[in-house]
Amino acid sequence: MGFFQRLLFSLLGNSILFWLVEKKISVYVPGTFETSGGWKTYLSLAIIFCVLNTIVRPILDLVSLPLRWFTLGLFSLVINAALLWLLEEIVKFLDFADIALTVSGWESYVVIGLILSIFHGMLHWFEKSKN
Repeated sequence: MGFFQRLLFSLLGNSILFWLVEKKISVYVPGTFETSGGWKTYLSLAIIFCVLNTIVRPILDLVSLPLRWFTLGLFSLVINAALLWLLEEIVKFLDFADIALTVSGWESYVVIGLILSIFHGMLHWFEKSKN
């Protein structure tokens, strides 16, 4: 799978994932996960999240390597929750008129981090199976 195919697949997948989390899954998660806007918001969030996964995540993975070994990879949930928090802060900082993300409650960060971990694991598996 080429770079642009992976990028397009990741953007589309993250957009759908953010939509699913807001519309379907956030009902069962304590706390809130809300966005404002339509499909452009989900696509914008996916673009920013892909940039965070490309730039920030490898640094966090390297720094937290001993913790991830000690917890047998469960610390990745904390990393995903931290990336979700960072996504929310970046969206607040950029202050676009039609893009807003609100996540409240640490339970929301953890559960959505778990969902992101499962999704990215499936994405990685799908990418490996195509090669």
